Amino acid sequence: MTGYGYVAAAGGDYARARAAGVDVRLLLVSTFGGIAPEFSSLLKDLTEARANKLNSAEHDDTTWAARTWFSFVSQKLSVAIHHSVALEIAHALQLGTVVDPRGRAGHA
Repeated sequence: MTGYGYVAAAGGDYARARAAGVDVRLLLVSTFGGIAPEFSSLLKDLTEARANKLNSAEHDDTTWAARTWFSFVSQKLSVAIHHSVALEIAHALQLGTVVDPRGRAGHA
């Protein structure tokens, strides 16, 4: 209260997970297409681990525009991020949301 004395540092939200050996990374994205360096590094590592190749299930599930693992995952991430943002906007505006029975989300 006086501005004097010692205050011990707090461990943070993920201190227990890090102490247990969990690799905690910030996966920050912008709705305009930017991604944080840590996220970019993770995608690069995963792309190299997969040799940038799709498995047969991914190949069957992808579009004509995504014939590498990186492009496939980038499209899936983009859809997931924008879907989440749309839901957040709908909730913030107190709009009702509905789920398309075919598996696609929609808004009412």
